[in-house]
Amino acid sequence: MKHYSFITKIKQYPKKFLLAFGASIAYLMVYRVWEIDDWRLFLLMLVLYFAFIWVIFSRSVDDDELTEALDAETKKLDVPIERLYQITGRNRYEVYVNEKGQYIYWISDDKKKALLKRLKELNQ
Repeated sequence: MKHYSFITKIKQYPKKFLLAFGASIAYLMVYRVWEIDDWRLFLLMLVLYFAFIWVIFSRSVDDDELTEALDAETKKLDVPIERLYQITGRNRYEVYVNEKGQYIYWISDDKKKALLKRLKELNQ
């Protein structure tokens, strides 16, 4: 899994970025931040809010990339799902195959990274 820059993430996931940015603008319009009298407080709120939205966007992109990498490594194993449960140490509630044939892991990011490292070792 690679770590990408700000611009690269936006280029790779433009719809997700526009959705996050549009949702943040909509929230700010509903919240009526323009009615704040002190411009410094307004600026601070704006900067903090957009930083928060960027963190959410960035984490979402990282999770998508981690899921894709895990799927690719799992497909390289080419084993039945029951054998995959034994290899990964996961059960049917933590890993399943969706309609598109993609392996989905319902575990934390740290566990996904450790599992990805383990699967890469097994595939070599």
